Amino acid sequence: MSMGDDRGVEVPNESSIKKLEETVNYMLDDGGTEPLDILQLIDDIQHLGLGYRFRESTKCALNKIKCSEKVKEKMHNSIHTCSLYFTLLRQHGYEVSADIFENFKDHNGNFKESLSQDVVGMLSLYEASHFAYNGEKILDEARKFTSMKLKEMLGKIDMKIGEKVKHALEIPFQWRMQRLEARWDINALQHLPDYMKICFLALYNTVNNMAYDVLKEQGHVILPQLTKVWADLCKLFLKEAKWSYNKQIPKFEEYMSNGWLSSSGPLLLVHAYFLMSQNITNEALQSFNTYPSLLRFPSTIFRLSNDLSSSKAEIERGETANAISCYMHEKGVSEKVAREYLTSLIDENWKLMNKELVSNSLFDKSFIEIAINLARISQCHYQYGNAHSDPNDVTKNRVLWVIIDPIQLKIQQPICRN
Repeated sequence: MSMGDDRGVEVPNESSIKKLEETVNYMLDDGGTEPLDILQLIDDIQHLGLGYRFRESTKCALNKIKCSEKVKEKMHNSIHTCSLYFTLLRQHGYEVSADIFENFKDHNGNFKESLSQDVVGMLSLYEASHFAYNGEKILDEARKFTSMKLKEMLGKIDMKIGEKVKHALEIPFQWRMQRLEARWDINALQHLPDYMKICFLALYNTVNNMAYDVLKEQGHVILPQLTKVWADLCKLFLKEAKWSYNKQIPKFEEYMSNGWLSSSGPLLLVHAYFLMSQNITNEALQSFNTYPSLLRFPSTIFRLSNDLSSSKAEIERGETANAISCYMHEKGVSEKVAREYLTSLIDENWKLMNKELVSNSLFDKSFIEIAINLARISQCHYQYGNAHSDPNDVTKNRVLWVIIDPIQLKIQQPICRN
């Protein structure tokens, strides 16, 4: 699938989708199809993000393949078949021993150098090594061996497989967000206008470098969390664009459930956590998938402060959806009443945030303070209008006082007494 086609993606009708599903199910169940072809088909389905549609058929196919003597014979001669077999079985919850890779070692106990002639096989073994359990030394060796060899191959192999190798070395398939993986096509960059290429590459490189630094220094894989917050933000912006295009005023609750996230507060705080925290925890990583309350409270203040200062200008630009207009439209009240209600919500979220300081939080005090500072900055930023799009003298002076002309500390020299 190409993301660069200006015509967009053509979506088949329900009848066509059903026929395609029936065809794939038939292929998975066809006893005459070569087992390796079945494994490859299942792998392709996974990479397209469609595994959920074929769970039962995939399970039945893997049950047959696991018992197939023909597959076991093939595995002795093909590192690709062996690796794909191992990966898919472990991925779908089957017990399979890593000892099946012993056949590809030489008499010294090292992986055979001849394996490096098979690029696809090496890539498959590299992906398989990321399904290791604790203590499986052979898979640790496989990862080290394939990583080194694949890096050596870059620039010497076909561009198409080279892109796959490069992408896998950045982050293996097991560690990727599969729904995003199905849509990701770096080659679509060529279809963007030049100014967007600069923006995209800056973002792409920044996020990947940040993820690499954290992995190197703390051993945590954070790329899924970073890509998720960016993907979510784009979807939220798209929803707001649809409201604006259709001149639609959503319900207040619907607007706010979208708005606190589209404020970009959660995105800023997730990045701040990874940049500032010296003790990243697995619990914190998991919590970012559902956006914890520590992100929600200051981001809600961010959104409400923005809307209180910008609603008039937004309406003049033709934007129909903001917190004030949504509340006025739904409740049938005046702008004054709507503003009072939004102000009370800001106060309520401050109280909830204050509680975070004394609660048993997943996050340390320094990050809680960062979250609170986001709320402080947003209220300061929007106190006298929108200081971003329409700065006045007060906001300009605040920037000057903090950055250009801060308070100078004069250290008094001690007086020497004779």
